[in-house]
Amino acid sequence: MGQLLRWAIPTDSDVSYDTTYVYRASSQSGTYTEITNQAIADNEYFDLDGETSSWYKIRFYDTSETTWSNYSTELQGGTFYGYCSILDVRNLTSLTEAQISDSSVFSLIKYAMAQLNADIQIKHKDERLLYISLEKENKIDGSNTTFYTRNYPLGDSDNNGSISTDDLYVYSLDADGTRTDLTVSSIDSVERGEFTLSTAPDDPVTCYVTYFSTPLLAEPPHMLIRLACSYLTAALSYTKIDAAKCKKFRVGKIAVMQQSEAFGTFLGKYRNVIDQISQNMLYKKESIDYV
Repeated sequence: MGQLLRWAIPTDSDVSYDTTYVYRASSQSGTYTEITNQAIADNEYFDLDGETSSWYKIRFYDTSETTWSNYSTELQGGTFYGYCSILDVRNLTSLTEAQISDSSVFSLIKYAMAQLNADIQIKHKDERLLYISLEKENKIDGSNTTFYTRNYPLGDSDNNGSISTDDLYVYSLDADGTRTDLTVSSIDSVERGEFTLSTAPDDPVTCYVTYFSTPLLAEPPHMLIRLACSYLTAALSYTKIDAAKCKKFRVGKIAVMQQSEAFGTFLGKYRNVIDQISQNMLYKKESIDYV
């Protein structure tokens, strides 16, 4: 079956890790053996020999300083960090690996996630960080580092299937209009739009955040988001395996390629789920920018 692994790239500024090592064991407490190493910029790996019973650990290496990170916590096979799994798609379609490989389905899941995000997410650009409520004061006083977006849950701006600090861009403007980029050190609550800055901005600067919001939680994926991603991946899978079977016919001088029936069926199911998700867009309205 194979197993997909995805992990966060470390942001420790004191160590310049450049290589990722992946280890596998047959049980959580078993002996972990290296199965691959790769450039740190690539934060995903598809283990063709992995099973749902397999367990994994990740660690990072700094070649120049010969420094290792700690091992990650154990990750069981079958766990996924995207919107759906390969098994989800196979359960919906009954497509076998002989018809389309796991690695091909995995690639199509990434395309499906990007399209799904485009269909349901809303971008909030340069939203000013202002008082929202007693819980979400968004104080700019030189000591506060915890802030909240006006719209939530937070979305996946870089289409990698997970919500991380890279999905928010925060900056401040001083009285002269000079922009200073601010570092987001953590996402504390995707559901409530809560995040922490590495340093506390000080009055009288104004702060702004750019991000995406989504109508339903994407991490872990709400079942409707998971279903939509599975349906769209299924549709894309049939375009791949049916390409050689598609019939061509002519209308005058125009050559027409007949669409796969399975593609149309699953695309229709995808659109139906998108309609259901759209009904949950409670936070669809753009943020109000107070000046």
